[in-house]
Amino acid sequence: MTPQSAQLHQHLRLTDRLVVLTAWCAAIALFVTVGWRALQPIDPQGAVSMLTTRSPGLMIVQVGALGLVVAALASLLTGRKLADAGVFATCLGLAVANLRADTLGALLIGASDGDAIVPVRQIALSFLLESILWAAVVLAAMLVSGWVLYWCRGDAGARPAVLSGMACTEMPLVSSTLGAAPSSEGTSDERRTGMLHTLATSAIAFLLVGVFSTGSPPPAIQHGQVYFAIAAAFCAAGYLANGRFPVRTVFWTWLAVPIVTVGAYLWAMLGAGGDVSHLPPSIPQSAYLRALPLEYIALGTLGSVLAFWWTRQAYAAHEVRAHNHKRKPQRRR
Repeated sequence: MTPQSAQLHQHLRLTDRLVVLTAWCAAIALFVTVGWRALQPIDPQGAVSMLTTRSPGLMIVQVGALGLVVAALASLLTGRKLADAGVFATCLGLAVANLRADTLGALLIGASDGDAIVPVRQIALSFLLESILWAAVVLAAMLVSGWVLYWCRGDAGARPAVLSGMACTEMPLVSSTLGAAPSSEGTSDERRTGMLHTLATSAIAFLLVGVFSTGSPPPAIQHGQVYFAIAAAFCAAGYLANGRFPVRTVFWTWLAVPIVTVGAYLWAMLGAGGDVSHLPPSIPQSAYLRALPLEYIALGTLGSVLAFWWTRQAYAAHEVRAHNHKRKPQRRR
């Protein structure tokens, strides 16, 4: 096993696990208390969205700033042992804080304004744009996690090894700045595999979200069902894709999250306009419109990171095979 893969696949000791759990509990506490002040909708019983707050831009800035602080603290405590633990902590805090609010059903009832017809296309378009902003928050958390490890963990010679499993190192400019850029020899192959991994993850996750969210008749929207559908879909998709296209970091798995989210809302927009007289206003016609943008991005990221942690050994084995193949002497003809 090469030094990079050895660094990627350390086993967590009991003390390490306690530190990880402490960091995640702290993240949850910060988001449920401080973060909720920014996330809280106008209606105390409403859903968390930019459509339900007085200052959408201010909400994103405040929650994003808190997310970066949480990502930095979690990375400082656990990032050396667990790649992208800071990103996981940020999304975990967002997901738990969202439980204090109502589901998308409350937003749909408010949007109907007493009418039987809900403006599905307008809502889906607004959600599509909002999901891009939440994805930008997660992407910023990835960058902050990498910078924290670069400046605060280990000496200069050990930094590339520590950073080798971080998602931000897949970005060429960032990886070169942090001194963790992969060798040019394997860069093109890694990117090709990464793109195939993203495509496979996106296709599988999109299919599973629809399967897990469909019912006959469509059930009422509940937090538990939505959380399971999204997290399980991305976790299973990442797990399956990593078996066929193993990747060095979670970046390629996570990239499927905004892709699927945008695709889900586009699908909901295209499918709007049918007969919905048999459905109450709180239940959308499309199974892909049952989740809020925050839920898609946060839970999709949690599922992607979990899948990456569970399948890290797949990349280690792939790396060893490639390393041994290069060292194998070529037969002379």
